[in-house]
Amino acid sequence: MISQAIKINNLTCSYSNKIILKNISFTVENGNFTAICGPNGVGKTTIIKYLVKELNTKSSSIFLFDKDINQIKQKDLPKYISYVGQNDFNKYSFTVKELIEMGKYGNNESKISTDEAIQIVDISHLKNKFINSISSGEIQLAQIARAVCQDAKIMILDEPISNLDPYHQIKIMEILRALNKNNKTIICVLHDLNIVLKYCPYCLLLKNGNIFKNGKTEDVLKPNNISNVYNINCEIFKTNHGQLQLAFYNNQC
Repeated sequence: MISQAIKINNLTCSYSNKIILKNISFTVENGNFTAICGPNGVGKTTIIKYLVKELNTKSSSIFLFDKDINQIKQKDLPKYISYVGQNDFNKYSFTVKELIEMGKYGNNESKISTDEAIQIVDISHLKNKFINSISSGEIQLAQIARAVCQDAKIMILDEPISNLDPYHQIKIMEILRALNKNNKTIICVLHDLNIVLKYCPYCLLLKNGNIFKNGKTEDVLKPNNISNVYNINCEIFKTNHGQLQLAFYNNQC
């Protein structure tokens, strides 16, 4: 049995002589839920772009289930990875159901029907609505349903809860947690560290294009690590429900 869903070896990237990633190496075990965190501009989305082949590496740096990503044809990539990005779907006039059905075009081996994906994400009330008539949170739910319908081995999401209200943030993270419990490997770029503490068992923390810390989230998101990476002070405590929570402050408070 292959235990590693993703393996990255010494991945380096630069734009206009500026190094974005510096010899990045890490693995994501099959069935893990991993958050990629770090300040703006440290290379989080760049890693995602390599994984979905928006950017290509000439060397054998990235492996999906032990297969060199360079040996995977673009048309076959949707069998390995479904991607939920920050797309402007609200510009289009197709229905939510039509958007979800697009997942089937990516992976014709999918065993999940459109109606099953709609049921899993609990958006039956949206399926006949037009994308350009629903909210940003509802569009994100539709995109996740499309990714569920695609039925790839790995789901990658780039800031799926940014600019959403608390209800949609929690709803999306609960859906991702449920998918992960059904053995879906999930990688998620997130900025809200308290959300990461609550939902993501593993965390990759970046600083200046390097991996600062990688491992179990409760070990990675220690106050001293957060202070070093984000240049802000914080304390960690347990809520009455036993949930770890971060409280941020600066030296002037």
